[in-house]
Amino acid sequence: LQGGGWLGAATAGITVFASVSTLIGCYLALSRFMADTLSLPLNRTCKRLVALTVLPSLLVSFKGPELYFFMIKFAGAVPVAFLWGVVPPLVVWVMWHNEGVLSLQRRVLLAAGCGASVVAMALGALSM
Repeated sequence: LQGGGWLGAATAGITVFASVSTLIGCYLALSRFMADTLSLPLNRTCKRLVALTVLPSLLVSFKGPELYFFMIKFAGAVPVAFLWGVVPPLVVWVMWHNEGVLSLQRRVLLAAGCGASVVAMALGALSM
């Protein structure tokens, strides 16, 4: 971005705003999750809720940028592989089972697809 002129500045601005909005969204989602799970009041005066929301990421940030980058890679690779590789065959399995058309051949095909996706996901996680 150095020496990029107005295009570099616009790219940097978009990057900063995207990162900040993602961080805000994650904190809001985590605070609501913690409040629902632990039956805590959802307000700023609940110090336990604030601590449970902010402290985990604060402690992770003390480990340095290498842990942050590893977590970003993991969060991008593993959930996407699970959502696009494992969940669709399982959804089709349940749909075919409910319709009564889940034959042995289809079970083998779906199990092989799920198995291959799980192996690919595990290999991807191990390669990080």
